[in-house]
Amino acid sequence: MDSFDIGRITDADFEALCRDLLGQVLGVRFELFAPGRDGGMDLRYVTPSGETWIVQCKHWGRSGRANLVAHMAKKEKPKVDALKPDRYLLATSVDLNPEAKKRLFADLTPWVKSTGDLWGLREIEEELRANDEIVQRHIRLWLNSTAVLQAVLTNGIRTRSQMLSADTETTLRTYVPVPAFSRCLELLEDRHACLIVGAPGAGKTTLAQVVAAAHVAKGFDLVEISEDVEEAFSAWRDDHHQVFYYDDFLGQTALDDKLRKNEDGRLLRLMEHVGRNPRKRLILTTREYVLAQARQRYERLGRTDFDPLTRVVDVAEYQLDTRAQILYNHVYFADLTASQQASFSEPGTYLPIVEHRNFNPRLIALTLSLTKADADPGEVATNVLRSLDDSSQLWQHLVENQLTAHQVALLESAYSFGAVDIDPLRRAWRSLTEVRRLPASEDDFRKALQVLDGTLLVIFDHENTVRIVVGNPSVQDFMKDFYRRRPDAMLTLLQSVVSYEQLRRLWTRLRSSDPLAQREVVKQKVLGLLRAESLAGSLPNTLPRRFMTALLIARVHDDRDFADELLADLADCAPELVHDCADLYAIAELVQYLRELAEEEADVDDILDIIDDEARQRLWGSVEDWDSAREAADIAEELGLYLGSRLEEHIEETLKSGALSLVRQWQDGDGSVARRDDLAEILDKVRPGDVTGLTAIDEHDDRADPVRELHNLISLAEVHPHMGSVAPREPARAVHKDDLARLFGRFANHG
Repeated sequence: MDSFDIGRITDADFEALCRDLLGQVLGVRFELFAPGRDGGMDLRYVTPSGETWIVQCKHWGRSGRANLVAHMAKKEKPKVDALKPDRYLLATSVDLNPEAKKRLFADLTPWVKSTGDLWGLREIEEELRANDEIVQRHIRLWLNSTAVLQAVLTNGIRTRSQMLSADTETTLRTYVPVPAFSRCLELLEDRHACLIVGAPGAGKTTLAQVVAAAHVAKGFDLVEISEDVEEAFSAWRDDHHQVFYYDDFLGQTALDDKLRKNEDGRLLRLMEHVGRNPRKRLILTTREYVLAQARQRYERLGRTDFDPLTRVVDVAEYQLDTRAQILYNHVYFADLTASQQASFSEPGTYLPIVEHRNFNPRLIALTLSLTKADADPGEVATNVLRSLDDSSQLWQHLVENQLTAHQVALLESAYSFGAVDIDPLRRAWRSLTEVRRLPASEDDFRKALQVLDGTLLVIFDHENTVRIVVGNPSVQDFMKDFYRRRPDAMLTLLQSVVSYEQLRRLWTRLRSSDPLAQREVVKQKVLGLLRAESLAGSLPNTLPRRFMTALLIARVHDDRDFADELLADLADCAPELVHDCADLYAIAELVQYLRELAEEEADVDDILDIIDDEARQRLWGSVEDWDSAREAADIAEELGLYLGSRLEEHIEETLKSGALSLVRQWQDGDGSVARRDDLAEILDKVRPGDVTGLTAIDEHDDRADPVRELHNLISLAEVHPHMGSVAPREPARAVHKDDLARLFGRFANHG
């Protein structure tokens, strides 16, 4: 494997790599040594005859050749003289030319036996190319390489979000391999799909990004799904190796309503398609409780056995050495001063963090990223511990002590949306500043965006449009708590709402704690924004779900007058609603909800009759081929719609003729028919006699019976899930604290 980059690994990674590589080349087993200031020895081997070989590892790629040569003569030579080894070897990430080797050999004689014991970057890379198993073993060496990162970053067409590329680059720099990584790779190889679940901050997104990057390294195209499953089908290329990545596919809370438009069925069809195609992989992430609640809410998800596809990421399972490496990598790559890094060399500094009951890689990374250059070194670890004790303190300190009123208003406005384009966010922010009587200018907005970007907000490009999101789940959790403590802030935010989508998301997130003072504001905003311009598609397509949300708000608020006002409005517009809405599944969802209201004695019969009449007319005009007839039948079933004999016969005849047309397409060479997920249904509508004689037939040719041949193809393509379960926990390993001292002791040299 040529795609590796020594310059992007830590000094600890470099030592471990040199131990394995030199051990392989020389046929010996080296010991790792020397916590703290190394005394001239990183690796040691004692021969059977008692000779001592010492290896010193210098990961000095940024310092340059001249500095290394001078340092070895001035600082390291006296240490080696004191050790008096029988053989001394130097391994460095600096590229050594003949002149540098000549000077090093002269300075380190008699301990260096030949210039062949001076291993520079070029020699190490050459041996790595000849020892692929060592490269594969050191995951961060190749996964973090420039070539892999470039492959991720240049997937611009298929990777919908530049945010993913930037996040992945940061993730790969600090990633520590955990057993779940290899389990996910095995699962994707076997089943082609993997569901990664875990608590916020546990590392499920990190693991998903690393697994996706590993597939990019193998030549897969990366496709990020950011809104709905339809993006995957749109980007699908039969002849390409593709890995589809869908983070938080059920939303960040159980009430996010992320699955829309028959999304649960589309998701399961995508999983089925991917499972049958050796060129495809699907990586999903979600929180455990969100998955559990979604399975209760969506019947099709509830019937699906996700256990064989699931890998649980649990920080509590991380062994002490894994936690230590995670902390070490974050400190190593953080923008800290040398003295701030050196403060982590003491056991009293790093042990309370790695042993903390709330150890959380995300909070560690965020706290370190907020450290200022003039911060007292001793305070850095203290701040990390405070964040682990209570993550809300980190955000509370920022929001209440460091941000201006304009910046807090922008954070609140962004929180009231999901991912949002910059223009609607600007309008929402201006409205909020007006409600709070804050003088505000475009310059204030621009400066607030600059301050919040990368910490509390994430700005990214989505299909050539700038979008903004509160990207960190722990910030979202803090904001929910913030509004529980500050109902006055929630009230002014509701008063400032400028779009229905903004109102729906706010109410959905906070409905369990909305005080009476907020309810009248919500009601007036619903009535004022119900038919306002939509941010999520055309108004006719979003109006059915707007009515559903509005009726749900009235129901939760137990406001009968409000509900009657909404139902009267719905009765007036029902014919146009059905006629203009392109998405009849949205109409079906509205009908299902109206039937729930009918059970509570709501007067909705007239509305349902109007919708039924209009829907029958829509369905009659839409039925043209197999796909449209099948969709019409599905919609009628979801609507609970009595079709009448003429429409039923029309749909059935179109299904039969459409199925026959598809079989003929297949017989004429269209292989896509055999890959359809509804192939079995198609064949149920066709009799063998319907297609006999379409081509010259050889009685010994299986294709003489196209239906039989297609049935054979189904059998070959069918997924047969084997029994499986969530992977068992990794058995506990004994970790000696001297190993941690050796790891963090390297920071002592930084001071």
